[in-house]
Parts: sequence; structure tokens; C-alpha cells
Amino acid sequence: MASLGRVNYLLVIPAVLAYLGGLWFRAVRWRYILLPLVRVGPQRLFAPMVISFALNNILPGRVGLVARAYMAGQREGISKVAMGATVVLDQVFDGLALVFLLLGLSIFLPLTGWARHISTLALSLYGAFLLLFFLAISSPHIPRRLARPFLRSRWKEKGERWLELALSGVKAIRSPGSLAIILFFSLLVWFAEAGVFYFMALAFKLKLPFNVLLLASTIANLAITLPSLPGGVGPYEYFGRQTIILFGVEGAVATAYIGVVHLVLLVPSTLIGLVLIWWQRGSVRPLPVGPP
Repeated sequence: MASLGRVNYLLVIPAVLAYLGGLWFRAVRWRYILLPLVRVGPQRLFAPMVISFALNNILPGRVGLVARAYMAGQREGISKVAMGATVVLDQVFDGLALVFLLLGLSIFLPLTGWARHISTLALSLYGAFLLLFFLAISSPHIPRRLARPFLRSRWKEKGERWLELALSGVKAIRSPGSLAIILFFSLLVWFAEAGVFYFMALAFKLKLPFNVLLLASTIANLAITLPSLPGGVGPYEYFGRQTIILFGVEGAVATAYIGVVHLVLLVPSTLIGLVLIWWQRGSVRPLPVGPP
């Protein structure tokens, strides 16, 4: 494609650095989510997080999230169930931050019907998850009561224990201060990813303001909450492309641009994650005795 031949590929370097900065912000955010369970530096959380991204990029079903909870729980010696709850909460804050950005951007930029539908769906989905977490933390007797009919006598004790462990994993939202910090780093994550859109727009010589590129990044990432191929391939390209076309970019150029942007996002995390899997091979072993 002719548009690919005119790209300044040197700008891939700052784009990748912006994305890696976003990964670091994710690790810092996860640290704050984990504070009620364990004090751990973001450098220790970086490896299981990037490995989970790599697995999600190459395997269906987002199995990387399960692997992330298992690896981090094993490494820090805490419950895999509680760690899994922190991973779910982490994903919820990703979605909420995207919704807040989209609502803020909609004040200044026109949104078509499909963009409004995506924002409404995402706000309903992630808002419901966060409301459930708040309800579980403020009134723990409610989830216990709801779970009781599903816990047969043989599984009752274990099921109740798992429920308590899961509730312990979302305690970070009990503190308004922690809640604000987690949301702040969630926004930084997406501003960093929008940096990839910005540098690649410069590489393609697209004269689009940053708020339009932030909008494209936001909508593309909200779109991949829908079922899709590994790495979000399909919805990400379609909705990202359609967004920048709204602002005057020609269709073929938009296709090439969003394809390169997605590669810049997928390739570094996949390669780093696979290297970390190889580097840490054999280091994650079942504990002789420990929590689930």
C-alpha cells in the first residue's frame, strides 16, 4: 500500500516507549489494588502482567488473566482466588477509565450513533461490576446469602472460603484515597496508549489533534470488550478506523494507520512476555501447602 511507503518508521521508537510507559502505569495501579493484601513493588508485578498480555495476544479466551492471577499469587504467596479478584478489579478500572474519557471527549467532539451505543454499553457493564464490588465490600452478608443456594453441603465450606478470599481482593475500593489513585493511574494508562496513536499519526503525517487520537484509542479499546480474536484483532481495527475516518482521513490511509498502531501495541508486549516466559520457566511450581 502506497501510504505505508511514506511512513517515518523511526517514530515507532517513541510510540513503543509510550506503550511501555503505559504498561508500567498498569503495574503501579495493580500495586495499589493489592495493598490490602500485600505490599509489593510494581517491578515484581510487571512480569506476570506482561506475560498475561502475551498470552491474551496469541490465545483465545483471555487465558492470560487466569495465568496472571496464578503466577502473581504463587510468587507473592497469597491466595490465587484473592489475586484473581484483584485482576478482575483491574480490568473494571480499565473500562471505567475509558468510559470517563469517552464521556469527557463527547463534550467537545461529535459522536455518531454507534459510538454512543458503545459508551452506553460499556458504562452499564463496568458500572455494574464496580457497583457489585462496592456492595460486596459494604454489605458482605449479601454475596454470602446469594451464594448460599449454589453451595451444596459437600462444597459449602470450601465455597464460603473462596468467597471470603475473593472479597478480600477488592478491599482497595473501600478507601476513597486508594480509589482516586487507582483511577488516576487508569487514566494515565490510556493517555500513554494514546501516545502511540499520536506518534504514529506523526509518522503517517496525519494532521489530527491529540483529542481525536485519544477518542480513536478509547473507542477501539472499548470495542475489544466484545468477543474477538486474540489480541482484539477485528473490532479494534474496525472501530479505530471508523473513528478517524469521521475526521477526514481517507479510508485506505486509515486502514493502514490503525493496522500499524495495533501492531505497535501487540508486538512489544508479546515478544517481552514470551521472553519472560522462557526466562522464568520452571520458576512457578506448586506450593506444598498454601491457599487456593
